[in-house]
Amino acid sequence: MPVTNINVRFDPEKLKANARNEAMLVLGIENTDSSKNYWCESEVSVKPPLSLAHDIELNMGKTRVGILKPLGKLEKKIKIYTRPNNFPDTYTVNITTYVYDEEGVIAERIESKASIPCV
Repeated sequence: MPVTNINVRFDPEKLKANARNEAMLVLGIENTDSSKNYWCESEVSVKPPLSLAHDIELNMGKTRVGILKPLGKLEKKIKIYTRPNNFPDTYTVNITTYVYDEEGVIAERIESKASIPCV
């Protein structure tokens, strides 16, 4: 039985082609368990021309999301940048979320993909 629900959205929802862009990936995690706390962290992976750093190509990063209370929700914002050589396309972001229980054991590992269009 799944312990958490994951949703991903982007702000803005579209990138502009042939220009530097900044977008915010908003990762929402919801605890569906009514009795336990969980600790969450996520790995984010992108491919060029997307980057997780504004000045260098950074393709992978890890972020701590925090402690999920019973039936609680958390949001984590992660900035995504583009180089000026981005073309109209749909770019994929891979997200792996690890949910740890109170004993530090992985209770759930969720792999998800999100796409952001570039127009």
